[in-house]
Parts: sequence; C-alpha cells; structure tokens
Amino acid sequence: LLHKELVTTEIVDAVNALNEAVIGELVTYRITLTVPEATMPSARIVDSLDNQNRLGFVEMVGVTASPSITLSGSTTPTISDNGRRITFDLGDIANSDTDNSVTETITLEYRAVVLNVQAAQGGSRVRNTARLTFDGLSNPKVARAANVTIIEPDVTIQKAAAFDAGGTVG
Repeated sequence: LLHKELVTTEIVDAVNALNEAVIGELVTYRITLTVPEATMPSARIVDSLDNQNRLGFVEMVGVTASPSITLSGSTTPTISDNGRRITFDLGDIANSDTDNSVTETITLEYRAVVLNVQAAQGGSRVRNTARLTFDGLSNPKVARAANVTIIEPDVTIQKAAAFDAGGTVG
C-alpha cells in the first residue's frame, strides 16, 4: 500500500555512492501509494525525515497519479519542525477504476538536503519514515527508505620547509 525509496543523491561518483551524501548534498526520495478500488477517507501521509535533524525538506520534484484517482485534499505538502516533517493532507482518495489487473498509484517525489549540524558526522546513517493514515485504518502503514550514510572528505595536510644552507630564516 505504501512504499518509500531513495531515488538518488546529488553526487554519485567513484568516492560518493548512491546511498552516501556530504553536507549540503541533495537527496531525492519517492513515496508511492497504491490506491485500492475503493475510497480512503481523510488520507494523510506524514514523512518524518531523520530524527536527529540531519535532513531538511527543499522542494517537490513531481507528483503523478493514475487517471482514475481523485482526491479532495492536496499533494502540496505542509512543512513543519524546521523542514523535518512533511505532511500531505490528501483528503478523501477515490479510485474509480474497477479493473483488478491495473494498479493505480499516487507518486510523490521530493528533495531534501543534508544539513550542517553537529549530529551530521561522517559515518552517520540517516533514515526516515513515511506513515499513511486514513479513517477506518486501524494501524498506520509505514514505509522506510534505504539509509543514507553521511561521508566527509579525508583531508591531509603536508608541510615542508626549504631554505638555503648558510642563509637566515626569519
């Protein structure tokens, strides 16, 4: 019913893998909601970015929905908790398609940034969780994206002094 995935990080090269990010790097996530052939009243998805405030919402990338899906709410998120909580108040979601062989979905894609905070140290693993609730659902549906590991550059400083023999150093 609910699926969340890490789509990509901004820098993917020989030293920065898809699931690794540095301070200031953008991370793209996708939430896919499979909508049953019914109505989901008062549907809401709350996406809680990392619990140590190492990620912050930046922007929506895109929203797609199957043609048979209508909703009374909005796919424009409300951002709270300093960019850490993303809430989609979708309202009543209706799926008018009755063909069981066709899967109808709503897909929400957005970007977050790795924040420059004390908790964002090299080797830290950033995780986040999306929860779906709607009237009549006894337990929220939960989806987690793959962890992103924060990496830091390895800096080496080499220092050397050179001078002429017999000269003065001042």
